[in-house]
Amino acid sequence: MRYLLFLSLLLLNCQAFSAAKWSKSDWNSICSDAKKNNQYIFVDAFTDWCGWCKTMDKETFSDSTVGEFMNSKFISLKLDMEEGFGIKMALKYRVSSFPTFLVFNPDGALVYRIPGFHKPAEFLGLLNTALIPANQIKAKGISNKVDLDFPDFLINSMKKKSDKKAPDSAAIFGYLDKQKDLFNEVAWTVMAKFNLNKKYMDFFINNAQKYIELFGIDEVKTKLYGYIDSKIQESFKDKDESKLNSSLELIEKYYLEENKVFLVPYIKATFYQLSKNWSKLKDPLADYIKKSNMQDHKMVNGFCSFIADNCTDQDLLKSATDWMAALVKIDKEPAFALCHANLLYKRKFYKEAEAEAQRTIELYKAADQSDHQARELLSRINLEK
Repeated sequence: MRYLLFLSLLLLNCQAFSAAKWSKSDWNSICSDAKKNNQYIFVDAFTDWCGWCKTMDKETFSDSTVGEFMNSKFISLKLDMEEGFGIKMALKYRVSSFPTFLVFNPDGALVYRIPGFHKPAEFLGLLNTALIPANQIKAKGISNKVDLDFPDFLINSMKKKSDKKAPDSAAIFGYLDKQKDLFNEVAWTVMAKFNLNKKYMDFFINNAQKYIELFGIDEVKTKLYGYIDSKIQESFKDKDESKLNSSLELIEKYYLEENKVFLVPYIKATFYQLSKNWSKLKDPLADYIKKSNMQDHKMVNGFCSFIADNCTDQDLLKSATDWMAALVKIDKEPAFALCHANLLYKRKFYKEAEAEAQRTIELYKAADQSDHQARELLSRINLEK
């Protein structure tokens, strides 16, 4: 019996092993020690149901190199974001996905966020990046005070599953209606966490730049990008070019990701494809393919397949044929060869279409996939040539 108890304790200790040392002190003591010793603070914001949080413990925090680095550079703390002081931290710093890792400077100011699971080598790189002042968050609206006056509905929304309670719109907008300052931290937490009605979404969009200055682009962009996406989808649904242009203006003003260079022509191309406006589709689609350097083969094939099935504009059909001719040279996916053959057939280049359809059948055979579409195309070609 004692042997089994010893074995259970040994297994438990092995599972819980962490090369990183975790402080058991309260937040105020940690902040005081960090300031005195000129150390950064690292917070592992986790929940007990988060699988990737457990994987971080098992694969990353157990790594000796990660542990050595963290122990030399940080005072580290684990906080369950759904209980006690962790709820206040989650609300204060608007942590809503897990795991999230928060880095604070020796003065107790939040300077960096690291979302999601990372393997040891990648995580070390991110920790090093977090310590470089030029990379750190500069958000003058985030104070060092954690114990803010959060309304009960906000606290209840962050509790563990059995106690969690989502607020109704009356509580959310009733609270916001009473605020004289919608730029304070608690008001921003409410606005960031919940869906907004038109009144408050319009206020947010009209003041987006100020929210970015106060709380940083990383916090604001989730709400901002979600709004922009909804407007893009609305323009697609309504086939309204003025709504499209308004959405693109928002992207140009606020979207900071590197893929913006080809995202804009992609959105334009999608809009004109859905509208079947062939005369306006070619230029943005050509621009997207050029700027993305055909990175997404399936996306290029999707556009060209739609053109093959729906378009009669000979100029656009030629361009689509050229794009697929380039794609099938670098990717042996049978579906891409089939699209190329369909385009050749649509343009009545029967000899070339027949050869490409035959090649497509061979590609399907090599991939052990059904070739019935290619054979049907070959039959149509033979009837018409």
